[in-house]
Amino acid sequence: ASILPEERAHGVALLNIGASSSNVVMYDGDTLMCAQGIPLGGDTLTFDICRAHNLMREEAERLKHAHGCALVGFSADNIVIELPAE
Repeated sequence: ASILPEERAHGVALLNIGASSSNVVMYDGDTLMCAQGIPLGGDTLTFDICRAHNLMREEAERLKHAHGCALVGFSADNIVIELPAE
């Protein structure tokens, strides 16, 4: 991922979620305020969905991709997700 100079000028944070880890950087102007690796990623979320709802990994991954959203306002507040029968 890349951050444009005009985005840095206003202050910006970027979170890159990978499979097994995530990375975050924060800029204020041209000053790098923080760069951090976090040992949690998309696979962790998939595993949590599997355990919480007794699903196979493939089904949990499909649900995550179909209904997951990290941006406020891009999903309904009252969404109902139907899970496969056990």
